[in-house]
Amino acid sequence: MVIAGVLPEIAADLRVSEPAAGRLVTVFTLAFGLGTPVMPAPSQARLA
Repeated sequence: MVIAGVLPEIAADLRVSEPAAGRLVTVFTLAFGLGTPVMPAPSQARLA
């Protein structure tokens, strides 16, 4: 993954350790991946 190459910079920007930054990226990716299929349903309800 591309994120592995910039993980040290992400950790430095957030002032956390690299393992902590890796966990943050994992949580974001899981939330994004699980939320993406669910979000169109509320959006379509508002359009109707």
